Amino acid sequence: MRRIALPLLALLLLSSATLASLSSAKILPTPKSVVMSEGRFTIPAQADVAKIAKATVDKTLAAEAYTLSITPKAITITGGSDTGVFWATQSLLQLVETDKAGKRTIACQTITDEPTYRWRSFMLDSGRQYQTIAHLKKTLDWMARYKLNIFHWHLTESDGWRIEIKSQPKLTEIGSKVSTGKEQQGFYTQAEIREVVAYAKARHITIVPEIDLPGHAFALMASYPEFSCKGTVDPKATDKKTRMNPIVCAGKAEADNYKFLASILNEVCDLFPNSPYIHTGGDEAPKAHWDQCPSCQALLKKHNLKNMHELQIHFTNRIAAILKARGRKAICWDDVIAKNGGPKLADNVVVNWWNYRARKDRMVFKALEMGREVILNPNNYTYLNFPISPYSVYGKGRTFGMAKCYTENPAAIGMSDKITDEQRKLILGMGASLWTDGNLMQAFLDIRTFPRIFAMSELMWHGKPAASLEDMQKLADAQKPWLKANGYVSGRAEESDGPTILPEGYTEKLKPAKKTVPRKTRKKKAAK
Repeated sequence: MRRIALPLLALLLLSSATLASLSSAKILPTPKSVVMSEGRFTIPAQADVAKIAKATVDKTLAAEAYTLSITPKAITITGGSDTGVFWATQSLLQLVETDKAGKRTIACQTITDEPTYRWRSFMLDSGRQYQTIAHLKKTLDWMARYKLNIFHWHLTESDGWRIEIKSQPKLTEIGSKVSTGKEQQGFYTQAEIREVVAYAKARHITIVPEIDLPGHAFALMASYPEFSCKGTVDPKATDKKTRMNPIVCAGKAEADNYKFLASILNEVCDLFPNSPYIHTGGDEAPKAHWDQCPSCQALLKKHNLKNMHELQIHFTNRIAAILKARGRKAICWDDVIAKNGGPKLADNVVVNWWNYRARKDRMVFKALEMGREVILNPNNYTYLNFPISPYSVYGKGRTFGMAKCYTENPAAIGMSDKITDEQRKLILGMGASLWTDGNLMQAFLDIRTFPRIFAMSELMWHGKPAASLEDMQKLADAQKPWLKANGYVSGRAEESDGPTILPEGYTEKLKPAKKTVPRKTRKKKAAK
């Protein structure tokens, strides 16, 4: 074993002033094993907890595993890697209690802990709405505290292209400005991206970027319309249909389009050197332009493809090949396996399950049967953009509170008896997403995230509910002092907790979502 110095970063994540406000806090996510013992460790005045603890790395342990031992005389940490030591430090910082006289102590105990899943992600949609670098860093801070290790960064959308690609400058010159709503313009320079990547790495978080292909591509196609099926895209178009239909032409891609896409993806790989994965989207790709495109129709015949879904698989495999050459895996939303038949999906494609509302858990089992690695991220109930009660573009059917998130989450299927032990090995882990459609601006993001992310962090660490719902609710309440002390704004846990919470200083109230009329009812009315 080698002796290491605990990172000073832990001190930045939780200052001494903040520690003083956490006298009743317990560890979240809850550890796998806690054995209490007599006595308390007293922290010397002005001392930093992380400097007092002695840490070693034992590589016989799993990389993220750790043991934290607190006796009246010493604090020791053993981690399977520097990451395990870091997670132990986050647990330690949550255990400090401060009395009225300012004396800081920690109850003596031994904690043995490690996560069930190696993928515990939070996805933020910066494509539809731009967020500041400061907000991104604050996001990474709370992720580190609650041991989420993957920041899934959604960087491109129909509403905006946010990542600087120096070989294709129009992507930011035009693509970052195709939307005109509040906080819908802007992009991240390569220097800023490297800054955020380094900030995440220091917190043992890997950033996985998402470049959405071939759909959700209005900003991309408005910047370089020659790579679309029609060859022309109006960057000033505002109606939804016009903005949704542009898609990267798969027919032209046989020649120049893949070179164009490779130039983008190679720069993306360079900007995110620590990520084994690049997310390439693949969801909700509209095929209307492909249906009418002579180049796409010719490609169908050339490769004996039966339909446009099979053409998308062909396209996905070409993109996966570009990434494989860079030693990366491609992650795709479950749309890529939603239909049967066609070419076999490339061996370096990971399936990101999301559409539970439309397809329940069928795509999980289909992916596992195909031998695919899977990420569990179903819209019910891991999509934190879904509010607690109807709001803006979200009706009653797309709302949920913390209790439902914790006790009824389909993502817990990974630890159910529906999954065999062999299949379970293919499950990378679990994710939570915060999309920003409906102009969900930066000031609203904390309110949607907290406290439901606490339930998600517990599920991600254990794979299923470990604490009781009552204990989970107490744990979530115990985080409020830390949130407040560090500038975060918590929303409601349940609809019964009171009226919708708005950000401080924000007075504009969005209209409640319109009631949707069932299709059968609409048809009857039309017939009348």
